[in-house]
Amino acid sequence: MGQKFRLQASGEIADAHPPNRHVKVLSLILIVFFGLFLFFSSFSIALAQTALGIAVLVFGAILITERGALAGANLRPLFAAWGLYLFWLVLVSLVNENPLRSLNNIREEWLLVIVPIGVYLNRNQVYRRRLLLLLALALLMISAYGIVQHFTGFHFRAAQPIHRAGDNWRLSGNFSHPLTYGFFVVTLSTFFLTLIAAWFRRMNAGQRRNWYGRILIAATLAGLAASALCNSRGPMLALGVGLIAVGWLMGQLRWTLIGLAAVCLMALILSPGLAGVFTQRITNDWRVDNPAGRLFIWEHSLAIAEENPIFGSGPGNFGESYLESLAPELRDSKGMGHAHNDFLHVAAIAGIPAVIFYLAIWIVALRRFWQVGRLPDGLPFGRALSLAGLAASVVFLAGSMTEAAFADEELRQILLVLWSFAWNPQESTA
Repeated sequence: MGQKFRLQASGEIADAHPPNRHVKVLSLILIVFFGLFLFFSSFSIALAQTALGIAVLVFGAILITERGALAGANLRPLFAAWGLYLFWLVLVSLVNENPLRSLNNIREEWLLVIVPIGVYLNRNQVYRRRLLLLLALALLMISAYGIVQHFTGFHFRAAQPIHRAGDNWRLSGNFSHPLTYGFFVVTLSTFFLTLIAAWFRRMNAGQRRNWYGRILIAATLAGLAASALCNSRGPMLALGVGLIAVGWLMGQLRWTLIGLAAVCLMALILSPGLAGVFTQRITNDWRVDNPAGRLFIWEHSLAIAEENPIFGSGPGNFGESYLESLAPELRDSKGMGHAHNDFLHVAAIAGIPAVIFYLAIWIVALRRFWQVGRLPDGLPFGRALSLAGLAASVVFLAGSMTEAAFADEELRQILLVLWSFAWNPQESTA
C-alpha cells in the first residue's frame, strides 16, 4: 500500500469486479451520481435527490443486467420490515378521508433505495474509499460554514433569517432549520469519530499522515466543533449521547467523559449565556400548559393516537388532527407539523401497527451493526464501519425522542447512507 491511505486491512476480500463491460460502465455512472448525491446532501436537497433519482435509474439497469447483483447482501430482513411498514402506510392512506394527500405525504419512503445502492457500491473497496471521502468533504464543508456562521452570523440565504440563541446564533448552514443542521452534523460526526477511533490503532504512521486520513480526521474535528457550537439543545444533547456511546463501544468510557466535559466547556466559553437560554427552554418544555413545550405536544399527539389506535389520523393529516385536539382558545395558535417524537408521530398518523413495523426496521438495522461490529474473525475495517453505523444510529434515535428526525427527508437520507456503509454484506452473522 506504500504511503497510500488504504482503509481496508490486509486480508480483506478483493474488490468486487463487474462481470461484464456493460455493468462496469453502469457502475461507474452509478458511483458518479451516488457520490454527487452524498456531496450535495449537506447543502441542497433538490440537487441531492436529483442525483439520487438518476442513480436509482442506473441501479435499476444494473439489476436487470447483472443477475444476482445483491446476492448475499443479507438485506432481506430489512426489506421485509420496511415492506410491512410501507404496506401499512399505504393501507392507512387509502382508508382515511384524504387518500391523495396521504399517499403524497409518504413519497419519501422511496429513500430506502439508498441502502441497496450503497451496499452494492461498497462491495468495491475503491468505490467505498471514494464515497467515504466525498461524505467527509461534505461534512468538512458544512461544518466550516457553520463555525463561520457562529462567529459572524453570515448566511447565504439572505431572505431566510438566522435564529438567535442568547448572544450567538443557532447554526443552520444551508438547511431550512437549525435542528436539521444540528442533527445532520452530529450524526455524521459521530459516525466518523467512531470509525477513526475503532481504526486508529491499526493505522501505521504513514496512513495517519496521509492526505486522505487527514481529511477524515479534519472533517471529524470540524464536525464536532460545529456540533458543540450549533446552539440547539436537541442536537447538543444527542452529541453527548453519541460520545458516551462511542466511549462504551471502544471500551474508553472514562476518556470519553473527559472529552465530553471539554466539549461542554468549549461550548459554554464560546457561547456565553447559552446555559441560561437552554435552562429556560427546557423549563418551558416541561410545562403542561405551554403550547410550544414538548410535554404539551406529546400529550396531544398521544391523544390523537389513542383516538384511532389502529389507523391513526392518516399521513399528512397530523396538523389538522392536532388543532382539533386543542382547546378552542388555543386553536388560533401556530399549527404543528409533527409530534416532536418519531414514535409518537408514527402512532398518531398510522396507528400502533405502524409503530411495531417501524420499530422492527430499527431492530433489524441495530442488530446487524452490533453483530458485525463484534465478529471476532470479521474484517477489521468492516467491523469499524458497523460500529460507526451503530453509534450514529444511537445518536439519531436520541434525536428522534425530541424531534421527528426520521420524518425529515434530509436527515432520513443521511441515516440510510450511513446504514449502507455499515451493512457490510461481506460479513455473515449466521
